[in-house]
Parts: sequence; C-alpha cells; structure tokens
Amino acid sequence: VTGAMSSRLGRLGVVVVVLVGAVVGPLTSSQWASAVAPTVEDYTSLAATNFDTGTNVLSFNLDGLHYAMSEAVREEVLTDGSLAPDPESMGFDMTSVGNLNSVTISLVSGSRFSLSSIDLDVLADANVTVTGNGGGSGSPIANDASGYYTGTVTTSNASFTGMNSFTISGGNMVLNIGRVVYTPEPAA
Repeated sequence: VTGAMSSRLGRLGVVVVVLVGAVVGPLTSSQWASAVAPTVEDYTSLAATNFDTGTNVLSFNLDGLHYAMSEAVREEVLTDGSLAPDPESMGFDMTSVGNLNSVTISLVSGSRFSLSSIDLDVLADANVTVTGNGGGSGSPIANDASGYYTGTVTTSNASFTGMNSFTISGGNMVLNIGRVVYTPEPAA
C-alpha cells in the first residue's frame, strides 16, 4: 500500500499487513510442530474440574483427547503433589480394579499430532514405557526396571511426530498423568 491510499488508511487508524513469501510445499511434521504453539492439557479446564467417569470404563474423551485403557477402570481428576508445579492430574484405576497394562492417548478428532512431553507418576509390576506410533515401531522413552517412574518425559524421537496415538504401558499400573504437551498437525 503506497501513496494516497497509505495516507488515508493511516488517518483512519487502519493497519495493513502484507505478508510476502514463497510457497515451497507442505510443511513436514517436525516443521509444523516447531511453527505452531503447542497445546497443553493440564487438567484444569472447566470440563476437567471435578471430572470423574463414575464407573469403570474402557475409554473416555476429555478436552480433545481420547483415552483408551486395556482394562475397564474408573478415572478422575485429582491433585498429585509429585507432579508439581502443576499438581492436577488424571488418575487411572481409582477403584483398584488392577490389571491396567496400558493407556493409549489420541486426539478425539483423529488428527495426527506430535508429543513434546508428558508428566507421569506411575507404579507398575513391569517396566514403564511410553511409546509413540509415528513413523515406525516406536521407542520407549521412560524405562525404569523397578516399575516406578515420576517426572517429565520429553520426546525428541521421530516416533513422537506425525503420530495417531501414543501408549503408556507397564503391568498392573497405578497411573496419574499430569501435563500433556502436544501439537496437532493440519489435516492432509
């Protein structure tokens, strides 16, 4: 915008932004993930406040995430001081059914996404692993032979980009999930 038009727009208080760039093709999963701000599920939304499945279920949706469990168990949002500074978490198997061996998380929309990190407080009868399904067989990123893990698992592995889901697994888990940081990818 130049000349008289620029002068008129300036007097009207209008700002015009012109973006100039070359289109070089679609972004890869990793380019998209670095260009878009991540989504943070921290279990503090209005929907998450006092969330409780009330009964044992095999799956449920909350805040755009779909959770599928290997065993029908009850879940609820609770406070877990081990997951500071954000102590709100999703607790699994709140009625001690047992035999919860895996929880798979995906987007309700079915879109692909990249996982940046996840906070976990988990005790299990077997190694605890987090495995992404993107682009291959997936790789464990949290592996503790005692079956106990508390902390933030960060993902820098290609298995955690362009994926449909990721799975937290271990035998007979008692699991709390804190913050889940992920970036949805655009529809193809």
